[in-house]
Amino acid sequence: MKYGISRYSINQDGSIDVDGNVNLSSNGLTVLPLQFGRVMGHFNIQDNFLSTLEGSPVGVGGNFNCYNNLLNNFLGGPKWIGGDFFAYNNKLTSLHGSAAEIVGSYYISGNSCLANLMGCSVKIGGDFSFNDNLLSTYCGDDDIEYDGEFFLSETHYNRLNTRKLPMEILQNLRHLKLILKYQRYFYIWNDDFSFNRENFDILIEEIEEGLR
Repeated sequence: MKYGISRYSINQDGSIDVDGNVNLSSNGLTVLPLQFGRVMGHFNIQDNFLSTLEGSPVGVGGNFNCYNNLLNNFLGGPKWIGGDFFAYNNKLTSLHGSAAEIVGSYYISGNSCLANLMGCSVKIGGDFSFNDNLLSTYCGDDDIEYDGEFFLSETHYNRLNTRKLPMEILQNLRHLKLILKYQRYFYIWNDDFSFNRENFDILIEEIEEGLR
């Protein structure tokens, strides 16, 4: 098959299952050329010009690499990823379409237009990384859980780029797992998405007193 894909089968709906890796990186793609079903290995589409993940596999057994593209969101992307999810350096304005569960790590740094964590994968088995210029960690009615470490990607600031997470959150990143777990129950974000410092202080006090 074209694109160097071997060990594949074609489903009744025309989608393609691959028993191995798929590498479509650096091909100048603006859309995916095939409709994939399940890919047992890694799925690499980084370094293209993709603005949509339509055509992506439903499930990926290994890593899903879509960094260095033009993605605004993850709609059309896989529902389950057995490895890491690399999506840094895109044009993300939303995380909607993220896989419900990622067995590995979730990397979304380098997306300076992203305002909050709504739509983020709720179960991350590895590390978690995003930029410090999010306006909030608000994630709607979902609780984000990650089992690994957190890595904050710092943004270069100037007079035209001053967005940053509230300092109180940046000073308490050691508690981020519990902040993401309990933020909606303590109402640390107001209805207009502004930061409620009083409620946040209560949450931190509860955490430091043993809330787990």
